[in-house]
Amino acid sequence: MIRKSLGPLCFTILALLFIQYIFELNFTFINSLKSAEEEVEMKDIYFSRIQNNEYKLVDTNIVLIDIDTCKRAQLMDLFKKVQQYHPKVLGVDVLFKEDEPPGPLNIAYFSFADSSASTVFACVDSGKNISHSFFVLEGSKVNEGLVNFGNNGKGKPIRSILNKSKSNDKLKSFSAKVASLFDSSLPALKKINEEEAFDLNYRPISFPNEFNAVDIVNDSSNAFSQKIKNKIVLIGALHDAKDYHKIPNAGYDNDDHLYANESGLKIHAMAVVMLLNDTMITEPSTFWSRFFTSLVFLFFFYILFYLFEHYEFYFKLTGRLILLVGGILFLFLYVILMKKGIEINLGYWVFMIILIYEMLEVYHPVMRLVGKFWRSFKQKSI
Repeated sequence: MIRKSLGPLCFTILALLFIQYIFELNFTFINSLKSAEEEVEMKDIYFSRIQNNEYKLVDTNIVLIDIDTCKRAQLMDLFKKVQQYHPKVLGVDVLFKEDEPPGPLNIAYFSFADSSASTVFACVDSGKNISHSFFVLEGSKVNEGLVNFGNNGKGKPIRSILNKSKSNDKLKSFSAKVASLFDSSLPALKKINEEEAFDLNYRPISFPNEFNAVDIVNDSSNAFSQKIKNKIVLIGALHDAKDYHKIPNAGYDNDDHLYANESGLKIHAMAVVMLLNDTMITEPSTFWSRFFTSLVFLFFFYILFYLFEHYEFYFKLTGRLILLVGGILFLFLYVILMKKGIEINLGYWVFMIILIYEMLEVYHPVMRLVGKFWRSFKQKSI
């Protein structure tokens, strides 16, 4: 049986490699297919539809403070007030686009940044240079973190966070920097240390400690003291329409849509929770990924080849049953592994067994045509 299968096996492998090569090329006739593939991924469906989104994880380690409509001049009062309550880590995701000439207020902000060892300031990598917060002077050694998301373009779902800058290899993500100041021994930090980006795990999370900057500034009775002390405090815009991003709807929106819109600050808060709890999404190494892909390929090839050779008349029925059962098993395996934080290439495996089924059906007719063409060619050459 193995000798008899070598022809169909080589034929199927060559077809698989050819199709894989074609889809890596930027042909315009498959752009729509590639766009559809990149828009919705299996993990988006898992987070939005498959995992249980009814019971949210309540996180009290993180305090979110919305600057709302605060201007630059009003922020110093907020920082002074928050520092009085002794947070363990302060993350400042505030980047104003408008430029202001240096003045007494700017100097006060620079002084605050230089003296705040446990504070992380947001910065953005434009691909050419780093855009710093107005708190940070050029060349300053204050703690900074990238707030870039690893999305595929405007309007695309956010699935990862950029962890390394092309402009400065010493910069890490804003979320990772905040988590490291909270606890530098976190196992998740070691996992992402060399990664250019890391995937987000959209577990349903609730942040009960979410406050408005004005309420903090006007807190004359220190009512927020115990809620902020020794916590991670993230300051930024929670309701700025320009900073809303599409993410899988893991119970964040009440509607039934696949995606929800959430603020950049809250997405970074979710990433910090993921790093603190070590609930990262990982993928098998290249070796194990190829090893298991090869096993899946050979297993289904020989099952379908056996059915084709022994029950050719019923092959369409039995073969499609194998496709159906295989797809269901892969889906169950995907869900089980995702619950453990491991993602497998489900779509590629399903595509492989569909291709095996189709190639076994066309193998003999194609070989007959090739043989006929070859004999005709030899006769003409003689």
